[in-house]
Amino acid sequence: MWNRLIKRKPSKQEEALHRLEQTWLEQSQTIGEQLGKMTRLQYKSHQETQSKLDKLIEQIETGLDWEKAFRLAEAESSELKAKLTQAADTLIRWLDDLDAVQSRMESEEHDAWRQLLSQWSTQLIHQLELWDIWEIRVIGRTFDPVYCEAVGTAARDETNANAEPYQIVEVVRRGFRHTDGRLLRKAQVITLEANE
Repeated sequence: MWNRLIKRKPSKQEEALHRLEQTWLEQSQTIGEQLGKMTRLQYKSHQETQSKLDKLIEQIETGLDWEKAFRLAEAESSELKAKLTQAADTLIRWLDDLDAVQSRMESEEHDAWRQLLSQWSTQLIHQLELWDIWEIRVIGRTFDPVYCEAVGTAARDETNANAEPYQIVEVVRRGFRHTDGRLLRKAQVITLEANE
């Protein structure tokens, strides 16, 4: 019985098993710690990725909102340009009508009417200028086919004997251009005959 109370010395195999069990426990604990760290890291990485995805989705939605607003503004701008072009065309036709009426008034008794028509013409031209549409001023200049269309010639006399050939002496119908350089309508003009 005494033998039983005395601990016996473990065998080499039992010691090896004990060391193996200790190593396994230590490695299991290390693996558990590593798994815990990896899980926390994966969770943190997931949170960061989710946050970045949320921001990206928000930016995409904002971009889509901006694109929608831009397309709407572009459509409104096109519509406004079309209305402006139509209004400018109407004003130019009215100006043509005023010029035609004014040119047919010959007697002095119509001076008041001529003055009123001239005033209206000036107001229409001013309104067109506010819309960046400018009259092409060609009187006294040499004919330029880019801006003018010749509809007739005038004979030389003592008042224009020293003038340049093909100089514009009369505007039959005004020409107009946009500020950006677009030609809206050529001026119809009468030029001076060439020297003989």
